[in-house]
Amino acid sequence: MKNQSLKHNVIHFNPSSPEIESIIPTTNSQLEIWMDCLIGGSDANKAYNLSYSIKFIGNLVLESLEHAVNTLVNRHECLRASFSSDGIHMNIYKELKIEITHNDISDLRSNEKEKSIESIVNEEVNSLFDLVTGPLFRVKIIKTDDLENIVVLTHHHIIGDGLSINIILEELGILYTAYIENTVPKLRYPERFSEYANKLNSLIESSKYKQIEDFWLTIYNESVPVIELPIDYIRPPLRTYNGERLDFPIDINLINSLRQLGLRANCSLATTFLAAFEVFLYKLTGQNDLIVGFPVSGNRRYDMKHMIGNCANLLPLRTTIDTNISFLEYLNQRNPQLLDAYENHQLSFGHLLQKLAFARDPSRIPLVPLSLTVDLNRDIENEFSFSGLTHEFKINP
Repeated sequence: MKNQSLKHNVIHFNPSSPEIESIIPTTNSQLEIWMDCLIGGSDANKAYNLSYSIKFIGNLVLESLEHAVNTLVNRHECLRASFSSDGIHMNIYKELKIEITHNDISDLRSNEKEKSIESIVNEEVNSLFDLVTGPLFRVKIIKTDDLENIVVLTHHHIIGDGLSINIILEELGILYTAYIENTVPKLRYPERFSEYANKLNSLIESSKYKQIEDFWLTIYNESVPVIELPIDYIRPPLRTYNGERLDFPIDINLINSLRQLGLRANCSLATTFLAAFEVFLYKLTGQNDLIVGFPVSGNRRYDMKHMIGNCANLLPLRTTIDTNISFLEYLNQRNPQLLDAYENHQLSFGHLLQKLAFARDPSRIPLVPLSLTVDLNRDIENEFSFSGLTHEFKINP
């Protein structure tokens, strides 16, 4: 799926929208999300909502927060963007103002507040974004007491990945603090998603991209394993976007043991986690030919670590578990394989699916039945601060 093949098409946009600064081709990953939302309807659209909350204790100055939000939006191209009606172009507006919505539940009783918060957050998580009219980033403030507020932020995955959350929170804190303390915000010049998209789309026309494509096709040309996880209920004939979240904390001593084990094989903790997860799947399923989806961030490839945008790509990592070797030997074997996969990470998951000829099962996610996300480099809770406030951070389910 190459955006460049569509570049001569007519660009459709909403004439009542704010002034457009630039129009750029979407990346393959963005176009795949757009297509999924188009085909899957509202359930698919909602599934791509990334929502998170900050509970503030202290005197939250609303004017300063609104100023910070809109400064943030106008710093980053993706936060002030929408998409053409055919999904092949992203419209970046010259300026966009986000209208923050407010809910005051401070007069409710304690038990009623909890129910109200849950209801408001749930509504926010499940509210649809219009990809054509935008905006694709919204902010809601829930006042629970005179000195307690919950700020709910939500953006669509088509304009921002998980790492974008870190940048949003960090910059919001810097901006808010500067406005409260009447100082100049100390922020680096914002990296532009349009530059990232241009580099990525240019790669598609190169011989290097063909090599990347061949790397993945070689892995899956002969066969594609189907992983049979033990399930409690009958699988529906058509897969849905319904899901549930269960949290299981991992003991820090276990993490430290894994880290030490990985060091013996010159492996990162992320690689060690993945290898351990693969062995766990083998024990769970009895299958030694496995695929695990592993998200990676593409913007770091181009040294654009401080850019808000959808730069994530899902790597379908295939492995064969050899029960005749030790786990340490497996780690030594797995490490170079994962490094090779990362070197070839620019092929989008949807593009690979198009190229592979294998039977699709409408009740299953194609190729990758499950994925593992390992983010060990950042502690979001401690990465940002707001002057005069204490806070608690939470990813909304």
